[in-house]
Amino acid sequence: MAISFNCIKCGKEIKAPDSYAGKQGKCPYCGQGNNIPMPVDEDDLIPLAPIDENEERRRQQEIDYLRSKEKLLLRELSESSPGPDEPAPAPKQAPRVTIEQCRSDVMNYCLDLANSRLDKLDVYVSRLKNNKALGMTAVEDFMLGRYIEPALDDIPPKVLKGFLTQMREALR
Repeated sequence: MAISFNCIKCGKEIKAPDSYAGKQGKCPYCGQGNNIPMPVDEDDLIPLAPIDENEERRRQQEIDYLRSKEKLLLRELSESSPGPDEPAPAPKQAPRVTIEQCRSDVMNYCLDLANSRLDKLDVYVSRLKNNKALGMTAVEDFMLGRYIEPALDDIPPKVLKGFLTQMREALR
């Protein structure tokens, strides 16, 4: 029986023999390295809990609020940029990236992956690659339990570990 999973880069479906479970393999479409998941044993599956409509509504309201704040900030940034006749301001030094920002990227990567929002995954990995040492530390903090984020509690531990392993491999 074959193991079926999606490439972390191009998203295409890949099938691998059971004997490759738990190993590394390259996507035949894009060449990206992927961790080949372990086959799912039907006895190990945990039944899904019923959806809490109130919690989902609260979560969606929080997402909508954060998106509106993001749009407002982007609008303010675009309005404060110089016009064609104005001189450009002196270049600023790049802001120092903190471990909290890296942890936020790791958390958002896992949440987006869990919710099948694959369009931003490369952005998170790219930012973490630009700060590789801090990025690796942030991933390791989650993997070793040195940092716990309640927003990730809905992701089963085995799945979360797989997400973090994929991210760690992408940063190498």
